[in-house]
Amino acid sequence: MESQDEELQPIQPGSSISNGETKSYSSSSPGEQFGYKTLKDTPDESEGEPSTGCCGKMDVMKRFLILSLVFTSTVLIVFISLFIWRANIDKTKQVCIDDECIRSSAFILNMMKQDVKPCEDLYAFSCGRWIQNQNATLKFSKLTVLHYMALHLQDEIGNILSRSSSRQDGRIVTSIEKAFLYFQNCQNETDIELLGAAPIKKMIADLQGWSIGDKNWSNKSWNFLEALTLNQKIGGSAFFSVSVENSDWDANLTVLSFMQTGLTLKAKEAYIKDASSRLFANYAKKIVSLLGIKQKTHNKIMDLYQFEKKLAHIFTNKDEMIDPIKTRNRIKLSQLTELVGNKINFTLLVAGLRGKAHAEDLDVVVASDDYFERLKNLLQKTSDEVLANYIVLNTIEVMSMYMPRNFLKAYLGIFESWSDLTKIQSRWKHCVNAVKTAFPLPLAALYALKNFPISSKREVERMFEEIREEFIESIPKLDWMDAGTKSEAITKAKTMQVVIGFPEWILNWDQLDEYYNKSHVVRNHYFENEVNLRISKCEKVLEFIDHPFNLNKFAFDALDVNAFYNSKNFAIFPAGLLQKPMYDKIFPLSYNFGSLGSVIGHEFIHGFDNSGRRFNSEGILHNWWSNVSNHEFETKAKCVQEQYSSYNDSGRTIDGLFSLGENIADNGGLQIAYRAYQKRKAELKEPLRLAPGLNLTHDQVFFVGFSQHWCTVYKTLHDQNKDFKWKHAPGMLRVRGSVSNMKTFSDAYGCSVDAKLNPSKKCTFW
Repeated sequence: MESQDEELQPIQPGSSISNGETKSYSSSSPGEQFGYKTLKDTPDESEGEPSTGCCGKMDVMKRFLILSLVFTSTVLIVFISLFIWRANIDKTKQVCIDDECIRSSAFILNMMKQDVKPCEDLYAFSCGRWIQNQNATLKFSKLTVLHYMALHLQDEIGNILSRSSSRQDGRIVTSIEKAFLYFQNCQNETDIELLGAAPIKKMIADLQGWSIGDKNWSNKSWNFLEALTLNQKIGGSAFFSVSVENSDWDANLTVLSFMQTGLTLKAKEAYIKDASSRLFANYAKKIVSLLGIKQKTHNKIMDLYQFEKKLAHIFTNKDEMIDPIKTRNRIKLSQLTELVGNKINFTLLVAGLRGKAHAEDLDVVVASDDYFERLKNLLQKTSDEVLANYIVLNTIEVMSMYMPRNFLKAYLGIFESWSDLTKIQSRWKHCVNAVKTAFPLPLAALYALKNFPISSKREVERMFEEIREEFIESIPKLDWMDAGTKSEAITKAKTMQVVIGFPEWILNWDQLDEYYNKSHVVRNHYFENEVNLRISKCEKVLEFIDHPFNLNKFAFDALDVNAFYNSKNFAIFPAGLLQKPMYDKIFPLSYNFGSLGSVIGHEFIHGFDNSGRRFNSEGILHNWWSNVSNHEFETKAKCVQEQYSSYNDSGRTIDGLFSLGENIADNGGLQIAYRAYQKRKAELKEPLRLAPGLNLTHDQVFFVGFSQHWCTVYKTLHDQNKDFKWKHAPGMLRVRGSVSNMKTFSDAYGCSVDAKLNPSKKCTFW
C-alpha cells in the first residue's frame, strides 16, 4: 500500500530501525495519541434539596406546589428538547448524537481545515488542521498518518510485552514465553555492552575472517561458498537476496527466487553522488575502530568501496525492475551457477541454506538474469580478499541492530543523507521492534485477543467480499474489454485469496508452539539467540520448497501497518493496519469505506494493474489478454501515466511510469470501494445517520475518509522533494489524482466545471 514491496520475502528476517522520541507507555486513547481530545459528557451536578429556611421545615401545600412546578417544568423542558432534537434530525437527515458518533466526529473534524474549498484541494480540506498541528512539534523529516499509527501500535506492543503473561487458557504457551525472554534479553543492555564486540568477532571467525581485521588472513584457508552460505542463512544480502514464493508456472509449487541486493549505501543511485565515498569510508572506519583493529585500513576500505561502486553499476535499473516479464526468469539452479561462471555453486548454496541436500536440479526464479550475468564478470575480476571483506562487512551491517550501541550508531550514519534513521531510539522501542521481527506470530496472537476482536475481523472480511462482488459485477459493463478477457478477469477476481488481520490458526496454542519448536532462546545471550533464530527461520521457510503454497500457513507480520497484494493472487491486510483512523467500528460506514475500503480496493486492483495483470488466476505468468483488450489497457494506462507526470509542484514532478501501478491501484480501488459503499448503503433498512458537526453528506465523508490516511507533514522542502522520487506518489498527489478521475466526487461536492479537481479529461479503468 505504501512504500513496501508487494512481493513478500519471508526468508529475509529484515529489521527496520525507526527514529522516535523517548516516551513511557501511555494509556491514552488512539484519538489522544493523534493529538485530539476525546469529548466527554459534563458530569451531572447534584442540586440537593431546596433550602428550608432557619427552622428546617415547610408546610405541605408549599412543598406540593414547588414539586408540581419542578415536575411540570421538567416535562416541558424534555418536550421542548425532544421537539428541537426531532426538528434537527429532520433538517440534517438523521444526525447521530450518541457518544460514539460524537467521538468519531471529533476525531475526523480535528484533522480537517474546513475553510479550504474541497473542489480545489480535497487533501488540504481533509488534512489541513492535522498538518498544522503536527508542524508545531515535528521531530521527523516526514510524518504520515500511517507512521503515527505505527507509533501507537508500538506502544500497544510494548504494553503487551510488559504486562501480558505467557499463561493462556490455563497453560504456558512456550512460543509466547520465548518471545518474552527474547524481549528481556534485548532490554538487558548492560550485558550487551559488557560483551562488546566479542559476539561479532566470533561471527567474523565463523565467516573465515577478513584481511581488514587480520593481517595474516590468506585466501588459502578461505572458502567463498561457506562464507556466503552463512551470510545468506542469517538473512544477509551479499550479492543477492533469497526468498520463497509461489511458482510462476505451477500454482502447486513453492520455489526459490533470487534478486539483486547487497549495497551498503542501499541504493544504486547513492554511489553516483560525490559524498558516497566519504559516507562509506566513515561507516567502515567506525566499525573497524569498534572491533579494536589498530592497523592501517584506509586502502582496504577504499578497495571495498570501489567494489561496491562496481556492483551498483551492474544493478538493473529500477524502471526495468517493475516489468514482471523481465524479472520473472525461470531457470535451473545449475544454469544459475553457469550464469555466474561457476564462482558460486548454487546447488550447494541452497543445500547449505536448507540444512540438507536435495536430489533434483531445482527450478528457480531469477529477477533480472542480466544482473547475474554481469556479476560473473565482476566476481572473476575481484580478488578473494575483497570478496571476503565485502561478505564480512555485509554481515556486520545485517546484525548491527543486535550489537552494542556504538555499532548501531555507526550503522545509522549510513542513512544521514536521506532518512530519519540517524538517531538511536529508546531501548524499549528498539526491543519492541526486535521482538516483533523475531516472534511476530505470538505477539500478533496477543494483540488480536486484546485489540482486534473476531467481530471486527468479520466486518472487514465482509467489506472485502462486497468490494470483490462489485468488481465482478462491473466487468460485464466495461466497453473496452472483449468477452474472453472479461471472463478471465472475473475468474481471477473470484479466486483471489485474502487474509484479514491474522491467520486464525495462531490462536491455537498447540499449532503456534509447533511452529516455533526449533526457535530456541536462552537467557542473556541476545546476539547468539538472534543468529540461531535466523538460521532456524531460514531452514523452516525453505521446507516449503516443492510443496503446494498454503496461504493460511504463510507467516507474515500481522502487526505491520501496511497492506499487500502478491502476484500469486492473494492479498493481506494485517491487524496492525486495522486501527484508527484507517478503520474503527465507531466511524461512519461512509468513512470506513472511504478509508479502509479504498485500501482493500487498491490491493485488489493490483491484481489487474500494469504488472499484476500479467499473471492469471493461479498466479502463473501468462498472457490472458486479447490483442484488442491489451491495446485498450495500454491506452488507458498511458492516460494515467501522462496525468501524474504532468503534475508540477514548484518544479517537482513524479515519474508517471515508475509509479504507474500504484496510481492505477489508487484510482481503481477508490472507484470500486465507492460503488460497494453505495450498494451497502442502499441495502440498509434504516438510513445512515450523519455524525454531528461535520456538515457533510455521507458521500462527502467517504472522500474525506480516503484523503485522511494520506495526510503527510514534512520538516523541510528538501524532505518533501524526496517523496517525488519513489514508486508511490506523495500523499497530496495520490488524493488529487484519484478524485480528479471520479465524476462521483465532483457530484458529491457540487464542483463546478472549471474546478481544479474536476478536469474535463478523466482517466478511468474500472
